[in-house]
Amino acid sequence: MTPNLPLNILELQKNPIIRILRVLGGISFILILTHKLDVLGSGLLYLTALYLCFIISLIFCIYLMYVNFHRIKYMYKVFNSNELEVRNSP
Repeated sequence: MTPNLPLNILELQKNPIIRILRVLGGISFILILTHKLDVLGSGLLYLTALYLCFIISLIFCIYLMYVNFHRIKYMYKVFNSNELEVRNSP
């Protein structure tokens, strides 16, 4: 099977800090989209949580754009070389 990411990006995704960022980024993105941050009522806690979730979601989106850019670049390189593994299925 041909991987769709270069090895250095695959190693980056195994990093514990990046794994935590991926989990927190996904959770904060979902919280912002569903408007579920208002648990204790409107107030200072709500604004702080909203800003924190927005910053984490922004970092997560930048990370996703970085990974997708390298995925597209790597797959373009694979398609134009002989590295692509094609199998005929019966």
